[in-house]
Amino acid sequence: MENGEVWVYEAAWFSGNGTLQGEPVRCLTAQGQAACHTGYELDEEDRRDMTALRDRFGVDLLPEQGCPWRT
Repeated sequence: MENGEVWVYEAAWFSGNGTLQGEPVRCLTAQGQAACHTGYELDEEDRRDMTALRDRFGVDLLPEQGCPWRT
């Protein structure tokens, strides 16, 4: 990471599946994506991404994200 820390991905986060242009792809789970958006100040794009994860997949946003859009 930029600050020199090591970010560790949980193995379970790599079990996501999706599609791109009709083709199946492997990806991070929605929960893994939400967890990756911690430890830094979120910009507007990050806020839109987190809102989309919550709205589409029902992901509980993490309190430490300080998400003002959290409902």
